[in-house]
Amino acid sequence: MKRLALGNADLATESLEAAYAIFAPIGHQYQAMLVAQALAEVTINAVWADKARMHSVAYPGSPLTTQVAESAKAGDPALEGHIAEIYAAFNVATGSGLREEALRRGIA
Repeated sequence: MKRLALGNADLATESLEAAYAIFAPIGHQYQAMLVAQALAEVTINAVWADKARMHSVAYPGSPLTTQVAESAKAGDPALEGHIAEIYAAFNVATGSGLREEALRRGIA
């Protein structure tokens, strides 16, 4: 029975991690870069984005290398999501608002 990863983040992650475990150790930098970039997108984990950048060094000037570098500049979506959750929990919209609310509650 063929299992499809489309729409199934856990299965996609499992399959991509298996592919990365094949390509990275044998020095297939381009394939490892592609898989690491896909894992960064699926898992929203900065570790995979870092690995994609690490592998992209082997291909300076490549359009995909440029894309990997650009995605790194966008920031860490997981971290940004956590920050948004904290702001929502404290009913604030900015870092300074969070600081003021923490001071008001006596937790800063």
